[in-house]
Amino acid sequence: MTPDPLARAARLWPREAALEGPLGRRSWAELDRAASGLAAFLEASGVRPGDRVAFLLPRGEAAVASLHAIPRAGAAAVPLHAGWTERELADFLARLAPGRVACAPGTRARAEAVLPDGAGLLELGPGWPPADGARAAGGATGARGGGAGAAAAWTPASTEAPPGEPLHTILSTSGTSGRPKAVGLTLANHLACARASGRRMLLGPADRWLASLSHAHVGGVALVVRSAWTGAALVLREGFDAGELAAMAADGRVTHASLVPTMLRRLVAARGSRPAPLPLRGILLGGDAADAGEVLEALELGYPLFPTYGLTEAASQVATARPEQAVRAPGTVGRPLPGTELRIGEGDEILVRGPTVMAGYVLGPGAGADARPGAEAAAGPEAGTGAVGRAGGAAGGPALGPDGWLRTGDAGRVDEEGFLWVTGRLSSRIVSGGVTVDPAAVEAVLAAHPAVRGAAVVGLPAPEWGERVAVLVVAGGPAGGLAEALEAHCRERLAAPSRPRRLAFVPSLPRNPNGKVDRAAVRAALERAPAS
Repeated sequence: MTPDPLARAARLWPREAALEGPLGRRSWAELDRAASGLAAFLEASGVRPGDRVAFLLPRGEAAVASLHAIPRAGAAAVPLHAGWTERELADFLARLAPGRVACAPGTRARAEAVLPDGAGLLELGPGWPPADGARAAGGATGARGGGAGAAAAWTPASTEAPPGEPLHTILSTSGTSGRPKAVGLTLANHLACARASGRRMLLGPADRWLASLSHAHVGGVALVVRSAWTGAALVLREGFDAGELAAMAADGRVTHASLVPTMLRRLVAARGSRPAPLPLRGILLGGDAADAGEVLEALELGYPLFPTYGLTEAASQVATARPEQAVRAPGTVGRPLPGTELRIGEGDEILVRGPTVMAGYVLGPGAGADARPGAEAAAGPEAGTGAVGRAGGAAGGPALGPDGWLRTGDAGRVDEEGFLWVTGRLSSRIVSGGVTVDPAAVEAVLAAHPAVRGAAVVGLPAPEWGERVAVLVVAGGPAGGLAEALEAHCRERLAAPSRPRRLAFVPSLPRNPNGKVDRAAVRAALERAPAS
């Protein structure tokens, strides 16, 4: 059976810091009581085991408590992307059909605007604990009891999950090329990742992790579970500020952080290329491809980088390199986490199997057939309430086969030491004149030019060639004459089919809410750009 990580943390480290945020310091015992009170409020509001409870909350204490409380009430937590438009939120919620949507006073207007038919709206209290002042705020009725007054009634019969391992979390994928899918993850998935990650990074109660990732991102959810399992405190922030992180790391208020490459670049720049602060013990670097040269530069400055590869369908981390491994082999993401199997399949596709792999898709391609024992398959192209599909997946995207191997849709290789090297997305590969072009390889050549700060490569339709290589470039200075310089640079280093045939300059690359380059937006920008 899967233990409740928060109940365990409250037992092992009751007075140690669990959260430090806008509402002050909270111990593990205090967080545990707050989650219990919120679970009681949810049950009194009509939430039943197997329900889905979506929430639109700021990054902070209430969101962390909700990620613990909703599964305690037997429901699956569905954190929503605050950066989505109302149209995107409404479409996703209409497909998902949650029984309740929780909000804060500051997000209530947006939540009301996107509330799907048949769902109830719950408004959490503005202070601590979030069950204080919480109330039913509209939508469907059907509460069994009297709101927040019942909060103290919740007590766990056991710290073990019930048989059948219900869904703990439903997370949306990036949705850069179509409507986002929804991934169903169990507490066992999250805990398997938390245990393995904690061992790889040597985490414990003395550590303090900056929590600035969205809780709608698998990395944000993984951090909440990993923190409870290891005892590491979460330092809550609504967004990322490189200067603030540099200051907090320098005086020991933060020892760890989860960063994407652009955040790392800003952190190094904020310190003026001075050596990393000594109290900083770990930076989990992932979310997008990192430039090997920048990784090596940061490592030489003493930044304790743990380059990582993962995906939502595997509860966040799949492989992670320790800093000494990253120094020896810049560009690798290391070996798989303990308990995770990894192999390279047809077309260099990365395949993953193990306890972190999802229960299945709830929405999107592959959600039609449920593989959980005793569950009924959904009727129609997308799963209904409670159904989870494991087989399928969009072409070139993740798909889970009956043998338990997750086809990630990512390309890579494994070297003789067992280190994984990720080389790009299969769906992003370009076929030009019958020759397969890897966008990541072209981007690496462009990034090697000293005047380039970033590049994103896609294929655009071409009548004679099928596709031609096109690129958006972020220049490190004035762009005058740079197009010609890059053409000469690529001519010396790339075969003809791989050379960019259309190029446009932008101040920054478009990214989705998860921080990854939005390939659909890149393609649209290049289609609008004048031919070069």
